[in-house]
Amino acid sequence: MVRSKPSSSKKPKGGVDFKKIKRKIGRKLPPPKNATNTEIKSKAIVLPEQSMAADRGGLAVNKRGLTLAELLNQTSHHNVKIRKAALHGLKELFIKYPSELMLHKPIIERLCLRMCDSDRVVRDILYHLLKTVIFPSLKEDIPKSTIEALIKYIIVAMTHISVDIRLTAFKFLELVIANFPSSFFMSGSEVLDNYADILKNSQIHIHDKSKLKSILGALTQCLSLLSSKVSKEDGSNEQVCTEQSIAQQRLLFAFRPSSHEYDSGTSSIVKKLEDVFPLLVNCFRESASLVDATSNIDDRSYDCLVSCLQCINLATKILHDMEDFAILGNLQKLSEVFPFGQKNIYTEKEDDRFFILNVKVAEILLLSERISQSVYLLEFIENFLLRKAGTHSSPTKAHVEKHFGPLLPFIPGIILKATESWKARLLEAFTFAFKDCKADSKLILGFLSAINEMLISWNTTCEQPASNCSDLLFDYQITWMRELPRILLQLGDKHVSVSKAVLNLLSRIGQTSSSNTHRRTEYDNLQWQLKEFYAVQIISGTISYGPFLKHPPDSQELAISCFYHLSNIGSDFLESLTSCCLCNELEPSTLHRIIEVLQSSYERGYLDIAGHLDFLATLVVRFRVYPEKYCIEKSDGKVSNRRTYMDLCDHIFECFKRMGDTSLVLEILWKKIIVEMSLMPPMDNMNGLLGMIAALDNRTGRFPEEDVNNLSRWISFYMVDATLYVPENIEAVSQNDENLAFKFYLMPCISLLRGNHKLCHSALELLNSFMMDDNSLFPSRFDVSYSVEPSRRVHAAASIVLFLCGEMRLQRALRSSKSVIKTILQNMQNLLGSDKFARTIEEKHKIQCAFDQLKKGTSKLQCLDADKLRV
Repeated sequence: MVRSKPSSSKKPKGGVDFKKIKRKIGRKLPPPKNATNTEIKSKAIVLPEQSMAADRGGLAVNKRGLTLAELLNQTSHHNVKIRKAALHGLKELFIKYPSELMLHKPIIERLCLRMCDSDRVVRDILYHLLKTVIFPSLKEDIPKSTIEALIKYIIVAMTHISVDIRLTAFKFLELVIANFPSSFFMSGSEVLDNYADILKNSQIHIHDKSKLKSILGALTQCLSLLSSKVSKEDGSNEQVCTEQSIAQQRLLFAFRPSSHEYDSGTSSIVKKLEDVFPLLVNCFRESASLVDATSNIDDRSYDCLVSCLQCINLATKILHDMEDFAILGNLQKLSEVFPFGQKNIYTEKEDDRFFILNVKVAEILLLSERISQSVYLLEFIENFLLRKAGTHSSPTKAHVEKHFGPLLPFIPGIILKATESWKARLLEAFTFAFKDCKADSKLILGFLSAINEMLISWNTTCEQPASNCSDLLFDYQITWMRELPRILLQLGDKHVSVSKAVLNLLSRIGQTSSSNTHRRTEYDNLQWQLKEFYAVQIISGTISYGPFLKHPPDSQELAISCFYHLSNIGSDFLESLTSCCLCNELEPSTLHRIIEVLQSSYERGYLDIAGHLDFLATLVVRFRVYPEKYCIEKSDGKVSNRRTYMDLCDHIFECFKRMGDTSLVLEILWKKIIVEMSLMPPMDNMNGLLGMIAALDNRTGRFPEEDVNNLSRWISFYMVDATLYVPENIEAVSQNDENLAFKFYLMPCISLLRGNHKLCHSALELLNSFMMDDNSLFPSRFDVSYSVEPSRRVHAAASIVLFLCGEMRLQRALRSSKSVIKTILQNMQNLLGSDKFARTIEEKHKIQCAFDQLKKGTSKLQCLDADKLRV
């Protein structure tokens, strides 16, 4: 066996302990060989929810592909960037898929956890998400339980150790209350407790104005809601409300209720407010002192002071009892800084700010009877009204109109309690401001309310001191009264609410002036200015209608009541009302109301009989009926006012009868009627005049013979006009509009002809002359219509006589005029044989038909026995 050769490799010389390895700089050293491997390998646990999230089919996702559940989970992530991104993603998802918000309860409660987030930006993003997306979309669908949860989270945030989070909580509170006002009453006591704690921190309300403003904004909303609820509860507890109690409530302390019993929830909140009130006063005083010390009032300081005063004002009204020792003491502290801003010279802008702040402080101080009579407060109000320079520059008219409104309700109470010297000064200042106020100013309603109290309530309340009836006050009252018509005319048909207030005040002045002779005289003199409110006649008899016609019915009723209380209605004012009543734009109900009120004034002796009769007769004569052709309903698409005129005449005739002796009334009106008839008015107006005579006294034989002859002529003219509605067959019994019109127009003639047989005889003779073409007795307007066609004249005369013969009431009068009727028949027969009148066969035929019809109709009349005639 061959032995193997030894290895040819040479052994290294010398011994070697370890091999040196060359390493490159920057390389990571490998772990030592004896190092323990601590690497743990595991498989992922796949849950059902995670597998559903992985499958995005049919799920709503945002741009990053995240679902609602994933985004909600990320809002609680430890990384602030992920929390911000999650909130932005939720906003994006809700805007794109509004239906995702239907799961609002878990969503809102999950998001509320971020109200206490340590990062301010996260809290701001949440605030805007709730404000711009969630609340507008779900405002009406969020249940009460979710709102309660919201308030609880906010209260938790208010008690957080971080001041920043606590301040942000008030911002969230303001947002929730703005969208859900009732939420405040769920935990109102706890909310006010937290306000008390935060206001005690002077570091906030003195040095950090921006934080203070955010706090007070929410508090203002809370107190506004509390004030409204307390007012409603006070109103519900008021059982009896007499005129005297209403007058007293309008006085200075109108905010004090008759009862302080509130429900349990409200009473506990009001109790907590008593602790917050002194803190608010102290907050304002310290902030105002800081402004005085720094000689600067920047934007943030000004906004904070305004917000603070708003809260104090609301709290003072809620607490009610201004004379309570604690409340009065705090108001005294507030008055110590009034008026403030006097120590330094400020810019014009800063002067304006101090002026506005002092106005707001004055409004609060006036709630207390003790403080309201302080000299510095009275001087401030006087300077304000007179626009004089006080501690600062003189207030402009714009300043007065913008900021004086809240102080106006206190003026009557201040004047009522003031000393005689201050009373004169304040009355002078108030009158100056009232006369200087424009009719369309925002302050005008406040001035009217104050004047109403000083003119009306002071005269009706039994507690009014005798000094209020002094000549000084009376002079100013007269000045105010004389300004009211000017305001009314300046307003025109605009600002109806203000006009309504003026009219209401004028009506009440008239109503309460009956016991005061001098004031009643002044009220009567207002009619010379008020007439322009209704209508006035200008050059050439043209009528300029006032704003009365364009006012709503309730304002028109107030305007009517204004002249109801006049104790002496003048002719000029009556003429203005007459012109207004003749306008076709006036509603019929308003027209009848004016007539009724003037009738009442006449019956009470405030309107003389001549003026009232002239007013009524003028309406009958001058009222324009359209269309002229008889039509009661519509003509050419326009509703006829003939029915209105017919109702008007009935109302006027009824007024005549209420005056007593109607025959005497007719004697007074006779000359006017004769003159108006001579002017040949339209058919309807002529019908009204004849109806007027018939309604008053149809026995016209006692009047001068010349007048009766003229009356017979006009009746004949009128009856001929009425034949335009007669069909060719005058015997035809038809109920169409034309036949009814003919009967309607002749009805007053029947009454007059029956009452005066001589009048009937004369009228028939004139008809005979008309038929024979004797146009000298008829107006020129008949010449064209009837002179050309004799058959038309015969037809007209035959129609009238035939209709009169058919009336049983006229049988006795017609029997006395039988000879005239025979003459008419004879003349008609003569016309048939005359070539002068009947030139054509057609005309002769028409005359023959009329003759036959009339002869047949009058045959019964000629054979009647006198004993059988009806009267």
